[in-house]
Amino acid sequence: MAKQALKKGLIYSGPTTPLDIEGRAEPVMLIPGKSYADLPETHPIVANLTERGLLKPAPETATEIAPEGAAN
Repeated sequence: MAKQALKKGLIYSGPTTPLDIEGRAEPVMLIPGKSYADLPETHPIVANLTERGLLKPAPETATEIAPEGAAN
C-alpha cells in the first residue's frame, strides 16, 4: 500500500460559527474539533481566529491507499 499525504489544514476550537467566504453560496460552518483544509488564510476572520488560537495548524497525517483491485 502506498501512503498519500493529506493536505495540511486548520483545526477549529471555538464555538460553532458560520463563516461567510466570498464566492461561496453558503457559509462554512466552523465546528469545534473539525479540520478545514480550504479556508483562505488571508480572510480577515480566519486571520483573527488564527491569532486568537481558535484555528490552529492540524498535525500532518498520512493515510494508507490500497491499490485498485486489492482486497480489503
